[in-house]
Amino acid sequence: MIETLHSWDVALLLKLNSFHNPSWDTVMSVSTGRWIWIPIYLALFVLIILRFRKQAIPVFIAAALTIVLSDQVSRACKYGFKRERPCHNEMIASQLHVPDGCGGKYGFVSSHAANSFGLSFFIWLLWKGRKQRRWLLLLFPWAIYMTYTRIYLGVHYPLDIAGGAFVGLAVAALSVFIYRRWLVKIVPAVRNT
Repeated sequence: MIETLHSWDVALLLKLNSFHNPSWDTVMSVSTGRWIWIPIYLALFVLIILRFRKQAIPVFIAAALTIVLSDQVSRACKYGFKRERPCHNEMIASQLHVPDGCGGKYGFVSSHAANSFGLSFFIWLLWKGRKQRRWLLLLFPWAIYMTYTRIYLGVHYPLDIAGGAFVGLAVAALSVFIYRRWLVKIVPAVRNT
């Protein structure tokens, strides 16, 4: 069963990684970086302030918790499972297109996937009102694109991405729970002192 799943994972990786060209190499390499997405983060920062006003600080604390936990859980999984990145796997490395270097040794689960899906799901869960929430669904294609860059660059298997997305979704749900249960009470407590 595990061998079959691994062979499907490798086959899907090789198929998705095969769609490349030199101009896309640059786009994907830049897209996978942190700094290119600063405008989206700033827009979300402003929207959170406008939407949550006095509760923005607890929202930012919970959002930071989401990112930190997603990152740390994905890092722990990498060293717990010790699954090599595909670009380090001697059996398939020669078949991969790896334009931007391989990165760390282990890849399961993807931190990019955990962080991008975690942030997207956190904001989507926290936002109330269907009409306002509808446009937030655009965060998920961003998360999908962000994680596809990792497959394109040959540094993650699709299951690394799926595992990272699952970690991000679970951590986001936990962060929203913590926000609603405890953090939302911070601002009234600060005002009353």
